[in-house]
Amino acid sequence: MDILYFGDLIRIFVTFVSRRRRRPLFFVLDRFLEQTTTYPEKLFLVFGDESYTYTDTDKKSNQVANALLSHPGYKAGDTVALLMGNEPAFIFTWLALAKLGSPVAFLNHNIRTKSLLHCFNCCQARVLVAASELKEAVEEVLPSLLQQDVTVLLMTKHCETPGIECFSDKADEASDAPLPQSLRSHVTFISPAVYIYTSGTTGLPKAAVVNQNRLLTALAVLSSNGVTAKDTIYLNLPLYHTAGFIVGLIGSIETGSTIILKRKFSASQFWDDCRKYNVTVVQYIGEVMRYLCSTPKKDNDMEHKVRLAIGNGIRAEVWREFLSRFGNIKILEFYASTEGNVGFFNYAGKIGAVGRVSFFHRKLFPYTLVKYDTERDEPIRDANGLCIESPKGETGLLVSKITDIAPFVGYAKNKEQTERKKLRNVLKKGDLYFNTGDLMRIDKDNFIYFQDRVGDTFRWKGENVATTEVSDILTIADCLQEANVYGVQVPGHEGRIGMAAVTLKKDGQFDGSTMYNHVVSYLPSYARPRFMRLQNAVEVTGTFKQMKMKLVEQGFDPGCIQDPLYILDDHIKSYIPLTAQLYSSIIAGSIKLTDAFLLLTMIAYILFTVLAVLPLLLYLRNPYFVGDLKYLVTVFQIGIRLSKLKKKFYSILDVFLESVAKNPNKTFLVFEEVSYTYSQADRESNKVARALQTHAHLKEGDTVALFLGNEPVYVWLWLALAKLGCVTALLNNNIRSKSLLHCFSCCDAKVLVAGADLKGAVEEVLPNLKEQGIQVFILSERCEVEGIESFSDKIQQTSDQPLSPQLRANINLKSPALYIYTSGTTGLPKAAVINQERVWLASSLQSIAGVRSDDTIYIYLPLYHTAAFLMGLCGAIDKGITVVLRRKFSASNFWNDCRKNNVTVIQYIGEVMRYLCNTPKKDNDKIHKVRVALGNGIRGDTWAEFLERFGNIRICECYGATEGNIGFVNYVGKVGAIGREHFLHKMSYPYALIRYDTEKEEPVRDSRGFCVKVPKGETGLLVGKIGQRTPFTGYAKNRQQTEKKMLRDVFVKGDLYFNSGDLLKIDDEGFVYFQDRIGDTFRWKGENVATTEVADHLLTVDFVEEANVYGVKVPGHEGRIGMAALKLKENMNFDGSVIYQHAKNFLPSYARPRFIRIQDALAVTGTFKQLKVKLAEEGFNPTVTTDPLFFLEENKGYVPMTQEIFNSIAEGKLRL
Repeated sequence: MDILYFGDLIRIFVTFVSRRRRRPLFFVLDRFLEQTTTYPEKLFLVFGDESYTYTDTDKKSNQVANALLSHPGYKAGDTVALLMGNEPAFIFTWLALAKLGSPVAFLNHNIRTKSLLHCFNCCQARVLVAASELKEAVEEVLPSLLQQDVTVLLMTKHCETPGIECFSDKADEASDAPLPQSLRSHVTFISPAVYIYTSGTTGLPKAAVVNQNRLLTALAVLSSNGVTAKDTIYLNLPLYHTAGFIVGLIGSIETGSTIILKRKFSASQFWDDCRKYNVTVVQYIGEVMRYLCSTPKKDNDMEHKVRLAIGNGIRAEVWREFLSRFGNIKILEFYASTEGNVGFFNYAGKIGAVGRVSFFHRKLFPYTLVKYDTERDEPIRDANGLCIESPKGETGLLVSKITDIAPFVGYAKNKEQTERKKLRNVLKKGDLYFNTGDLMRIDKDNFIYFQDRVGDTFRWKGENVATTEVSDILTIADCLQEANVYGVQVPGHEGRIGMAAVTLKKDGQFDGSTMYNHVVSYLPSYARPRFMRLQNAVEVTGTFKQMKMKLVEQGFDPGCIQDPLYILDDHIKSYIPLTAQLYSSIIAGSIKLTDAFLLLTMIAYILFTVLAVLPLLLYLRNPYFVGDLKYLVTVFQIGIRLSKLKKKFYSILDVFLESVAKNPNKTFLVFEEVSYTYSQADRESNKVARALQTHAHLKEGDTVALFLGNEPVYVWLWLALAKLGCVTALLNNNIRSKSLLHCFSCCDAKVLVAGADLKGAVEEVLPNLKEQGIQVFILSERCEVEGIESFSDKIQQTSDQPLSPQLRANINLKSPALYIYTSGTTGLPKAAVINQERVWLASSLQSIAGVRSDDTIYIYLPLYHTAAFLMGLCGAIDKGITVVLRRKFSASNFWNDCRKNNVTVIQYIGEVMRYLCNTPKKDNDKIHKVRVALGNGIRGDTWAEFLERFGNIRICECYGATEGNIGFVNYVGKVGAIGREHFLHKMSYPYALIRYDTEKEEPVRDSRGFCVKVPKGETGLLVGKIGQRTPFTGYAKNRQQTEKKMLRDVFVKGDLYFNSGDLLKIDDEGFVYFQDRIGDTFRWKGENVATTEVADHLLTVDFVEEANVYGVKVPGHEGRIGMAALKLKENMNFDGSVIYQHAKNFLPSYARPRFIRIQDALAVTGTFKQLKVKLAEEGFNPTVTTDPLFFLEENKGYVPMTQEIFNSIAEGKLRL
């Protein structure tokens, strides 16, 4: 996700710079005109029954502009104030004024008299354009406007009020001819574009100046988050506000999306509108999402096309409730202020966070959190007078440095307030920062959380009270709908004491005793609201922000407040009515607001509190608690099952036979238009078993090698061999000659069964097989080659009657079941011995992934591999589900197969997911029934792209080696992680990450000769302890390689560990991340280079489709230098300067590939793992390969590799 975000930042930055360089100057208006030229008939705006294309909108705005231009009270460039609600005229008028080069002030149409006049005067407007329904509001301030010689225009055709002119008729009659660009030639990037007013929660609104440069950057706000021209945006937030205008309108102009404009937000009509107009993107702000969740539930709550909600101000509990109720909508929470110079996007979707911080973002927009004294209402400074930065995890005031890239323009005609937002001498003398006024917190994962406004946090009894946290606690009470918490002054007491204005749910009753118990259960004594005020509605601004100032001023005086008031009474343990007598006693000081609890009562309530908040505390301490709990339950179930197996053994075959008996007619296997029930599969395997028994004379314990591709007979053969008590060796059907003979010899097989299409490969090694007395069968009706017998005919001639279980009577949990071969990325494949227990453990992964008995799994990975055979086929048999089998992977047919066969579970490995993401996008990408993807090897960026494109599929990434004794499962779905630590898992399978020296290619040992564990957050070699419960069986007939995988004296003398060969990292939350293979990480210039990280960066370059990074030896140099084999995207060319600049921006010098090799296709194994050994051997010699080679020449970029350059490097004349 971070890589994708960096890519977006770079793309936005490049687009912005290119637009800044255009001449004549390019503004938001020019983008609208571009879209009008490109999509003249595309629908731009829908408002009720009215709809307007881009051309219609352009012409309407031309009419308004020409009407204004002909008016004597206006000249091009004058500032104009708009006072109107959400309607097409608002947009037409703004566009018209942009064409005339006029700044526009957006007045809040809810304000009146003093506030209205104040706002108008802030921007020094010469003209006021108002909606017809706001005529009375205008008339209230008309005398003052006329005194200032302001032209007042009303959007109506008739108006008899002196001083107000009708304007709609003039606009309708005006020409729709385009306006000359010269009318706005005076406009520059620093010219004011619009004035947007703060919401006025703390006093009179302030006019924030938004200049043309800032407006230009705002174009990217939707496009950077995946919104396209195909989207339809629901704009129901007020256009006078940043969210409605900048995010909704300006963002849509960039993407070319259609806007559904509503006059105002309506919770009851929201979803009906979304369905009616096929809305895909919605906006929210403040309490909007809570209002939607508070509507009555309906059966069709999830029936809509909304895929993205963008906004700010959603609370964590509302976020969860919204997703649970309305479905898989990506919520993109962001943080920003209208006038501010820093913002954040929660692009990772972490619930509760307002954004995520990154080094690149921080470089562009320097910011920090500083310690803040809420009692003195000022930042805390050290002895040098400088602010003190808050460490991670602690709350601090967000301040951002004022720079040329991140300016703070300030407020119009309000120097005092502008200065108040500036903070000087923050981290060094003379620096200047923007004071956001917001208290934030950054966690260890770099997610940033809004805590409170500076003015909202108050101090009582020496403790800080965050109003938002108290509000969150109050609103989970059964009877409360909303809560607005604030602090009020009490005579004779220091600080401010808590008070809450609350509303009740429909038909809800306020119960003082119940409410008392609730606040005591969740809140410390100093944070409990001492007063409560019951209101019919919590007062909010036009942008749904709660109003506090008026409430604070009114305090808790029952003589001035008509609403019911209550006071917390610790003696009665209830909220009781606040009477005038009680109020007078508090004011007189005869009642002190202190805590009075008897000792026994305190103990009782402490116990009650602990029990009540335990789930909440567990969640807050570990947000993955639910996932951990589910995993724990599943692992216990698996453990209980294995313990039963040890007492009375039964195999996966026995599970298959149970399914045959229980569901004989259920479809077991689908292959190329033919389906087989469990009963048919059983009979087919019986025939194969009897044929093998008769013609191969097999007995229990014999080994048979299978050499064929994915087809039903592969499954029948394995089932048959299992019924005979035989061991099956699964040969890779892509290997030939020496490798084939090597693999066959490893397992001591007596029989080889091969596919008809592999007859030629068998004939190559037939003489050797004959020498060893091996019986060879080919799956054909006849065969004339001496030494090879046909087998298909023999199968057809045998009985399909069941075989006696006595044939496998001696098989137990430790008996070998299979030989599965390593992929051979680093040499000849090795035969890993898989016993019956390992078969069970691998099959259980489907349970952890959440596979159900009614699922259908799609297996296209080769059956000779662990993923397809154990996790896929055996797991499917364990669950009793249907298997859709395909000969081999096809990206183009993948989703069609899934739709055709109603597939619900898919597998992946290696680069498969990237191949799917690289296919051309289609309208029906999300139309399928797939809900679970199980596998390993998906990269973080591909993971995010896959989910975005193909919908809400649970990706269960796992880690393990065929022969290994340790594995991990990412059961909570954390993007990028291969698994998660769990105490029970570590107890059962002891493991550690140890320091590894990549130069010496061995673990680092201390003075005592023991390995050194790495701390969390650092990369280390994964080793798993070899013991009775965690054995390492090793490789068949390969003691040398088996010994190489064992590590002795790791932490104590005599201990023994399995060396995974993988470098991993575990973060502070316990998530495990794959970093590299030992052989893949290389060392150059004294630094470790992780090939996967370098490859990830290269893949973000526009023309690169695949990247394989490796190290190559260079004569006269220690270590290995970086080289990359690249596959380019279709119809795209290699640009050496672009990729050099990219590498320079994102990679340190030692990690930049010095050589690049362009290939038509990158070599991978049968399980889609990239091959590096051969590439590393071939190196960068242009005589060895015909592939284009490039050499990184410092400060020039990648230049073609010549023989002359190669010779200079080889002879030591050119030092790298």
